[in-house]
Amino acid sequence: MAGAVTAAEMDPALFNVGLYDGDLIRLRWCAVPGRGVLRPSEEGVTLLAVNRGYEFIFVFRGTRVDVILNNKIGLFPSFALLPAQIEPPIKGVLLDLDGTCVKSEAFWIAVILETVNRMRRRFGMPQLPAFDRSELPHISGRTVPEHLLYCIQRHCPQAALSDMQQAYTEIAEEYMRRLNAGELDIDAFEPAEGLKELLLLLKAHRIRIGIVTSGLYYKAWPELRQAMDKLGLGDATEFFDAILTSGTLAGRGVCGTMGNAIAKPWPNIYFEAAQVLGFTMEERAHYVGIGDSGSDVGSLRLMGTPFIGVVHGNIEQGGTKCLCTHYVASLVEAKTLLENYLKN
Repeated sequence: MAGAVTAAEMDPALFNVGLYDGDLIRLRWCAVPGRGVLRPSEEGVTLLAVNRGYEFIFVFRGTRVDVILNNKIGLFPSFALLPAQIEPPIKGVLLDLDGTCVKSEAFWIAVILETVNRMRRRFGMPQLPAFDRSELPHISGRTVPEHLLYCIQRHCPQAALSDMQQAYTEIAEEYMRRLNAGELDIDAFEPAEGLKELLLLLKAHRIRIGIVTSGLYYKAWPELRQAMDKLGLGDATEFFDAILTSGTLAGRGVCGTMGNAIAKPWPNIYFEAAQVLGFTMEERAHYVGIGDSGSDVGSLRLMGTPFIGVVHGNIEQGGTKCLCTHYVASLVEAKTLLENYLKN
């Protein structure tokens, strides 16, 4: 590594240099499994960089920028970074669930912590009282396998991923069972401030709405259902035009669906929901994504769609704010922002 990339080195058509705050770290070289070593001045590469959360490797070739997904699942796909500005009329809005529409991160982080401690007990290790705040970009906003791989490397190196996943699923299912039975004295899934007003604004202007989450179905559906009940907006499947979760977990003796490993920040899951809303690449500027994590930023930007980032997630910590078309303090502010486009 060799210090931060300067804003002057970034194309303002691809990055929001007004939001840039040293998000990207310069790389002298980068080894990509299956592809070899990349270096500036070789194969047309003019600059190599990675965001602070190490999710995205940026390969600059003059005005072209390719993004390689740097992940722990062993696949390293690359996508071209395209300009992404909102243009009226807005035809569709894609919303992240956890942290954006529903305040649930603390609940799921508690499940991950219990998973780690179950494995640490198995290996005779002392219990971990809590995660450090600096670990937030690694234990929220990504896929469960990536969260657990991080925890193995940092907190329980003797554990196998398969055992961690089994423990996580057992604990999560038990937490959900107890929550649905009223046995947990917590309000786990609170709608975010301004969510109802934003949704009603979009409905009033006949803008199609999609909910997209990397959470498995058994986790995501109760969250959304509980939030809609609290908002008084009825059946989620009737209200939203598309709801996409990462499905069910594959395993021996179980039929799973794709999406748990290849989820955010891959663009696949958002793209699938977007197609239901009528999305095409030619009209991508008329569709907007809203989320609070670096994985949301990556997913939407890698499918060429403008993105509104919301604070309280890991966008700033992970160094992806410069990829946001806009950055707001809450859904209340997001609503005000979108109203300005609806007036045109």
